[in-house]
Amino acid sequence: MSNMDLVIQGPYTDYTDKIIYSYLNLPFVRNIIVSCWESDKKSNIFDSRVRFVRSPAYDGWPGSANVNLQLTTCLAGVQASDAPWVGKMRSDQLFNEDGLINMYEFFVEHRKNDTIFVTGNIFELLFHPKDWVYWGRREDLINLFDIPHEINDQAVVMNVNSGNYGQFMDIITRPETYIGAHYCARFDDRVQKMLDYQGNYLYDRSSNWEEAHAVSSEITPKVFKCFSRKGIHFTWPRKNINVLPFDPSNEGWNEEGY
Repeated sequence: MSNMDLVIQGPYTDYTDKIIYSYLNLPFVRNIIVSCWESDKKSNIFDSRVRFVRSPAYDGWPGSANVNLQLTTCLAGVQASDAPWVGKMRSDQLFNEDGLINMYEFFVEHRKNDTIFVTGNIFELLFHPKDWVYWGRREDLINLFDIPHEINDQAVVMNVNSGNYGQFMDIITRPETYIGAHYCARFDDRVQKMLDYQGNYLYDRSSNWEEAHAVSSEITPKVFKCFSRKGIHFTWPRKNINVLPFDPSNEGWNEEGY
């Protein structure tokens, strides 16, 4: 019997149904947990292996690029699993079945406590795994997502949101960095200081950005391990993307030593 669940996280739409039916075909998946919102559409899926966790509407600033919403549904989904190993996926991205099987085989070969598996580290940025996929031990994913929600009074005043946050990188921490740095801080006290003074270290063009980048380059690959890119394809209709983006000039995967 498989010991791994998949959590499909984010708003639940008709496209999510296509994802669910595809992932049910995967031989390594025990259960699928759809972690969405109470306001999302009702489900017509009746399968004993599919469970829904619906979070109430978020009361507060959603964070840069909705990072606080992401943390809410990710944590709720992982906590709803009782499997020892959990893979977090998005509700609007469909990965191909053969590619996911390759990912699972790579995961089983290399998985260990404290390590989170991702689809790429952006090593030109700070503590920046791609946040589309997170696989790991259930307890480690809970530690990844059970962190303080982002608070940034200046960003609230400037009305920073998921549509315009790219214009405000000098006053916010990138959402991937926010999550990645909190997890890395569990293993290196230097990162906690950066989180305590994010404006000095973690914003683009921060005065101590180079110091933060040196620490990030050292610890991020140790904590966030990249899958092999072998055979992985996906579709992301909302972004009109039909190939897994990859820029070898600034992105590391397993075959690049990450």
